[in-house]
Amino acid sequence: MRGLLVVVAFASTATAASARTAAPALSVQFTQHPPTYSRSTTATFAWKKTGATTTRCRRGSRRYTSCGSRIVYRGLKPGEHTFSVRVSQGSHVKAAKWTWRIDRTAPTVSLTAPTDGSTIASTVTLDASAADNAAMKKVQFLVDGNVVATVTSSPFNVAWDSSSLAAGSHTVVARATDMAGNQSSSATAHVSVSASAPPSGDGTYFSTLPSQASGLPRSDATCAAQVTTDTWEPRPDNYTDNHSVPSGPVPWSDDDVGYWTKFLAKRALVAGDYTGTTNQIIQWAACKWGLDEDILRAVAVQESDWHMSSTGDECGPAGEASYGLFQIKNEYCDGSGAWGGYPATAAYTALNADFYGAYLRSCLDNDFYDGGSWLYKGQTVAQITAAKGYDYVVWGCVGSWFSGNWYDSGATNYIAQVKAHLASKEWLNY
Repeated sequence: MRGLLVVVAFASTATAASARTAAPALSVQFTQHPPTYSRSTTATFAWKKTGATTTRCRRGSRRYTSCGSRIVYRGLKPGEHTFSVRVSQGSHVKAAKWTWRIDRTAPTVSLTAPTDGSTIASTVTLDASAADNAAMKKVQFLVDGNVVATVTSSPFNVAWDSSSLAAGSHTVVARATDMAGNQSSSATAHVSVSASAPPSGDGTYFSTLPSQASGLPRSDATCAAQVTTDTWEPRPDNYTDNHSVPSGPVPWSDDDVGYWTKFLAKRALVAGDYTGTTNQIIQWAACKWGLDEDILRAVAVQESDWHMSSTGDECGPAGEASYGLFQIKNEYCDGSGAWGGYPATAAYTALNADFYGAYLRSCLDNDFYDGGSWLYKGQTVAQITAAKGYDYVVWGCVGSWFSGNWYDSGATNYIAQVKAHLASKEWLNY
């Protein structure tokens, strides 16, 4: 019996010791704090706590001092701040910490499209360049003082249907807002809406279809039947090239592109079997490859001013240059093949436009993805679209035609130029 009593007494002593050393129900949680980004130089904190016998606070790296359950700081300077509250009971401590930034600097913003003095119609690209010292929240586009579009991530551009605007003068402004609520506005662009519409597709306007869209390319004959019947021709010097089609094989090059089998499959469907005006041919290529016809018109402005006789990147010998409406590069200066196609690409407008359409569609369809860093920086088109939107992919592909890369400095500058042509519809002034 004595042994049993010893055991019981020992167990009772252990239980009592455990009770004395158990951690108390100690906690602290903020119930009020400033936003992560704030314009205010005043910061109010409040918190709830349980089990605390001591409460101490500090801002930044200062020493902790006694405090209650609420504190207000005034006259704070712009920059990053931290606040900590620590509660304790004996040797047990719990803490909560908050970091925020006071930002009173407005973002910078400039409207890059449409440009001041331009004429707009139908779908217009609204484009702005914006930056902030901390974090950008959004860029809004205002037409005649009314918000018509909001973009929350770079690039700050959006396609907007301007068809609801009455003929006459209008204003366009980009307004940037950062995460703290600071705002700034761009200079005002004064634009005009013409009372007379540009050449239309007799009710059909071809826009960019999604990546991997079914039914592409449409047949040459199908698109020939759908283009505009308007015979407007701003470049009569293209007449012979516009009304000629290849009669034999085209000498495309595989030096740079033989690896890209999906692109080669599309290139095999490039025939250039259509004749018409320069405007009709561009629309025909847009129809065939599921592309925005005005983007193609704007690219042609940038590349050749719509002249089939244009030659660029000349190295001296015939063939070592870029040719035609979309400036298809035949050979590099060392004689190695680029896209090839010369002299056919310099002689047949529809073939030239057809090839460019095939390239752009291949880029949109992820045909140049192999898991490496070229062309999409290691991501699929689907991944890029999910992160930044399909419009970002479209313009990335447009820029790659010039630089051969994805949003490098050359591509970015080229994209800006094409967007400016698109916004002003420069071809209507030819």
